[in-house]
Amino acid sequence: MVITHCVIDAQPAAVPVTVDVWEGDWAVGDWVEVEGTVRVSADGSLAIEPSSVVAVPEPGDPYEY
Repeated sequence: MVITHCVIDAQPAAVPVTVDVWEGDWAVGDWVEVEGTVRVSADGSLAIEPSSVVAVPEPGDPYEY
């Protein structure tokens, strides 16, 4: 979530993570910590090319202030 002023204006934000095969390692909705490199495609879109992806527990408060 991106918050520019306060929680009421929070907007979801996402940057895709490009992993060829992930279904055996994580389920949809799992929380993960990703380290990697942000790449720009020819059309200007961004994606993360991960060097590591590690499962983490869901935070008690998923908002980031």
